[in-house]
Amino acid sequence: MVVEPRGAPKTWGESWEYRNAIIDTLGSLSGDSDADVAASAVKALTDAIHVSLGQPVLRDHLASTLASLPPEQLQDARAKLADLASLYDRTGDEKHHAEDIDAILTALPAGTLDDQLWVLAHASPWDRRNGDIETDFINALEGTETESATAKLLALLVKEVPTDFIIGRVLAKRGADIAATAPMLLAKLSGSNARALVGFLVGLEEATPGTYDEYVDQLNADPITKLRLTTQGPRTSRAEARAAELLPQISVAEGARAVFYWLRETSDDDLLRLYINDWKTRVESEDDYRALVDFLAFELHDRPEISPELQTAIEEIVELRLKFPVLGQQEYDWSQLAERQLEKDPASIVRILVELVEQDAISMYSDSQEKGLFGRALKLAGKETWIELLDRLAKRESWKLAFSTQGWVADIIDLDVIESWVGDSVDRAKTVASVASVGSDEINPVASFLLSRFGDERGVTSSLVGEFISGMWSGDESDRIKGQIAQVKRWLAQPGQSEGAKRWCRKLLEHLESRLGDVLQGEQEHEW
Repeated sequence: MVVEPRGAPKTWGESWEYRNAIIDTLGSLSGDSDADVAASAVKALTDAIHVSLGQPVLRDHLASTLASLPPEQLQDARAKLADLASLYDRTGDEKHHAEDIDAILTALPAGTLDDQLWVLAHASPWDRRNGDIETDFINALEGTETESATAKLLALLVKEVPTDFIIGRVLAKRGADIAATAPMLLAKLSGSNARALVGFLVGLEEATPGTYDEYVDQLNADPITKLRLTTQGPRTSRAEARAAELLPQISVAEGARAVFYWLRETSDDDLLRLYINDWKTRVESEDDYRALVDFLAFELHDRPEISPELQTAIEEIVELRLKFPVLGQQEYDWSQLAERQLEKDPASIVRILVELVEQDAISMYSDSQEKGLFGRALKLAGKETWIELLDRLAKRESWKLAFSTQGWVADIIDLDVIESWVGDSVDRAKTVASVASVGSDEINPVASFLLSRFGDERGVTSSLVGEFISGMWSGDESDRIKGQIAQVKRWLAQPGQSEGAKRWCRKLLEHLESRLGDVLQGEQEHEW
């Protein structure tokens, strides 16, 4: 370890001397007998390349150290330099770092063909146009015999690389034998470099149309493998027919994931005919259901208008959630499908969400997706659904539903419906109080009604007090209580308040002022 005994360097010269000493230490560690230590040292040297650009003293010393590394350790540095050159070529090179990159490359030993191919194999297709990488492969292999070129390209696929698809295409363009090469690439289909076989077949297809379909048709493989290859290749009439034959043989989840490659502007009729009508009758697991929801949500994104037949199918799929309630990451997608049903049948969405709450599959907390959907559906559902929900809450048979609707649901229901449903029943008034909010600038109409008629009923008033004082805040609790006191005083000052509401406000003020004294004392003691 390099330690600076004098504190921070005082000059640039001292700084460069110190950093070059670190480079020397890393250079020594690159030859350590511990492979992990050596690999970490080489990585640190490689990562330092970007920082050294524009600083000739560091750049040249780092280049000299890199040049001393064995060829296999130097490959990462060569790939890093190629990535940086591509970066500045794409984004502009105001600081002329290309000159620094060239200076480092000049200091390194001349790379072999294998070095050049390794750098290309590890290039990021996101940072360079795929065609550029493919062309560079072709140019690098110019003059190399087909058998040797094939062997070198296949060797690049032993470990995972980001250019597997491109390497497959280059194999085809360099004349690799399909009978010998395809089985080796097929073995990688379920692991790393899975796209190499597709790239190879696409390359052959470009030279000889029909090759891709012929290979997949003759392939002795399971239906999932054949479907994956089908949907990643050209969408010919034969490919579509093959997909139609294969889909009923595999699970909904595997089928939906495979045809994601084919997702595009698909008509409603084709969606139903090719996929949905079959899948919605074969959902057997949560994995199947999640994949189906994912597929539909993706396909219908930004499509406000759909056919009545497809809408009916979506409603059936939304209803299926009661059999497969736990969705995880597909919660949002399912909500988007359910939103399409709101105008037509909001009561069904309310019913489904209530059942999901009972099953402990969802929690309607804060600003959750489910709470928003439930609120919109309940608002549209109307009187019959409102009364059904209130009756269910009044039975007090489900603490989960009571907890999920606490402090907000009553505000959605029309006041005249609540007044009619409650009548003179204290028990029903307690039910409504448990799911009502108190208000902010003014006391909410539901709370005002309850306080005017049941202002002396402890079960009603305590629920409203609990809703008012609960919640989360930041900062001193005393500041929060002072704000609550000011809010209650504003309510008291508003004209038209019932006697019940006034009594409730005064009692609440007494409680808050008493609480404030205790909290202030506690905060002062804490400061001591």
